[in-house]
Amino acid sequence: MLDYNVPCEFAWIVKKVNNWRYYAHIGAKGVSLVVSAWDFITYTELMNFEHNPSEQMILTFSVDVPFAPQPLKKSIRGTMVCGGWFLEKINPFKTRAHYVSMSDIKGSVPKWVLTMGVGQIT
Repeated sequence: MLDYNVPCEFAWIVKKVNNWRYYAHIGAKGVSLVVSAWDFITYTELMNFEHNPSEQMILTFSVDVPFAPQPLKKSIRGTMVCGGWFLEKINPFKTRAHYVSMSDIKGSVPKWVLTMGVGQIT
């Protein structure tokens, strides 16, 4: 069972480089009256490992590009320092997935808000 509450409101591709690389605009809604909404402009790339074709990494980080949309009204532009998925094929029907994200959503955020999006898979 996945216990996960993602406050993500939207995510769309701003510019596609090719099937494995793209720029995206991602937005997250605010949490009550305490935290403003925020958004990110990111670059994402799917990377294959030559030494082990059963492993892949989807790497995402913030970028500042001239074609990026302006921050939405009443939102703060955050920075995703580094984030993404590491995918490991176990067998033809099973893949192990690890997710990591290091982001600066700017401003002051209460601890309970920081932990609300973190879940546990059981």
